[in-house]
Amino acid sequence: MKRSLLSLVVLFALITPPHATAAVKAGGVCKKVGQTSTVAGKKYTCIKSGSKLIWSKGVKVAKAKPSATPAPSKASTLYTSSAITALDQLTALDICKTKDVTTRSSGNNGFPRPAGTLLGAVSPKILFIPISFPDTPAFSDDDLTLVQGVFKEVIDFYQKTSYGLVKIEYVVLEKSKWVTMDKTAASYGLTYPQPQQNNTEALKEIFSKVDPSVNFDLYDGVTFETARYLGGGVGQAFLSERFSTKNGVAKGVSLETAQNAARFQVLAHELGHTLFGLEDLYVFLNPQRPSVPGGPNPAGSWDMMSNSTKAFFGWSKFLNGWLDGVQVRCVSNQVKTIHYVENLDTIGDRPKLLLINLQEGVTISVEVRQPYKLAELGALIYKVDSRINHGDGPITAESSLLYQNNSKVFDGWRISALKSDGEGMLIEVEKVS
Repeated sequence: MKRSLLSLVVLFALITPPHATAAVKAGGVCKKVGQTSTVAGKKYTCIKSGSKLIWSKGVKVAKAKPSATPAPSKASTLYTSSAITALDQLTALDICKTKDVTTRSSGNNGFPRPAGTLLGAVSPKILFIPISFPDTPAFSDDDLTLVQGVFKEVIDFYQKTSYGLVKIEYVVLEKSKWVTMDKTAASYGLTYPQPQQNNTEALKEIFSKVDPSVNFDLYDGVTFETARYLGGGVGQAFLSERFSTKNGVAKGVSLETAQNAARFQVLAHELGHTLFGLEDLYVFLNPQRPSVPGGPNPAGSWDMMSNSTKAFFGWSKFLNGWLDGVQVRCVSNQVKTIHYVENLDTIGDRPKLLLINLQEGVTISVEVRQPYKLAELGALIYKVDSRINHGDGPITAESSLLYQNNSKVFDGWRISALKSDGEGMLIEVEKVS
């Protein structure tokens, strides 16, 4: 009988869990400092209180939320389409890096890029110098606050449009060295300037007034601006011009006055000239030429150098070294080819620009645009003709996009938008004449 009773005690000890012998509660006895136990949503820790080991008050334990299963990414089926023409069946990219065939001293719409222009990943430093004339409002702290807001807009624009490759830094000259001129802005012709007026001589005098402690060799560009006030004013980039100063050589220089001061469109546009050597894409109109066939803006509203819109053509990005290699596809004498072209605004290394080289200096460009968020993707077609001079409209663009299931014959080539997947388009190009 005793042996049976002993067996039952041993069996009970084996099947009874250890923690059942002492309930865990705040102030209850525990056995080892640091020991933890979670009961009813609270975590208790064994602590020493005087000479005793007891359970702490307990801390609520947050319930773990079930992790959401990520939606499967929508991979582009068009990008992997077997219909796409293989890269080794296309023309070498160097053929589409056509040169600018005009002779000019400033600006360039082809390859190689002008000496001194910036390419690819760069971090240009721009010195901003406020300037005042006797007949203009004095540049104030409020004017500086206004223009600093514009700086941020310009910096953000270039970083986005270059896919993060361009990071501009503005440095404002210390206030004690802001420039005050002795002669009026009107005396320099800066109040009511003539179309395409050259203000080089005025700028030389402005540089002579800059404090000699300013070392211009430290900067990639220099911007002079007055306060913003009513009046015509000027907005001029001094392409390819360098100015010897009391301390170093100034390059990448621009001057903005009156209504052209503290404006995103003007600052961003002039940097296109001074940093990247890009041409004006609008037509220079003047009293002797008040109009031209096709209008003053043949490149339309697609590029910063055309009408200061917040965008650049894929061709301009190609010139600047922001697109290259597998991102640009080149065709010259192929009869028919098919290409996947991704939305120009998308960051990534898929093709974003399709070029059809017609002859040296003349190229048809095709890229995919999304005019606004949630809009349908469409193909933009334009012609780059570097035989046309700066100021005469070297790029002519279609006014509307080509949407899927539509075609357009452009300079002897049929361009067809076959299909869109929301990220890019399949484009077919066929030589028809």
